[in-house]
Amino acid sequence: MILFELIGFALAANRLVAEIYFGLGNPVGAVKIAPWKWEYHFLIGGLYIRRQDYSTAAHHYREALKLAPYYLDATNNLAASYALSGRPDVAIAIYQEVLKFRPLNEVAKENLEKLTRLVEGRAK
Repeated sequence: MILFELIGFALAANRLVAEIYFGLGNPVGAVKIAPWKWEYHFLIGGLYIRRQDYSTAAHHYREALKLAPYYLDATNNLAASYALSGRPDVAIAIYQEVLKFRPLNEVAKENLEKLTRLVEGRAK
């Protein structure tokens, strides 16, 4: 019983330290301490999008999706990171996959339409 209490305490302390790192503006440090928090990966992906480091953003969105596979904002942002990095083919495939499960997802619909027009325009 004491062992389980100690493990629980250690996890709670770890979580607290990760929250402090995140709150102090060091999300990468936070995710190193608490890699199971999909929210950190999602937010870090957004930071890297703003820095125009699209491959690192995509990595963090994929990590978020490993932990929260049905989180559509992460899926949409993953597709956007591919589109911004010059890989519209991958982005289109991701948006099509989203629309199979959520046909009313407006973000995926709009972005798929824009990318399809862009790709078709390049092909002409």
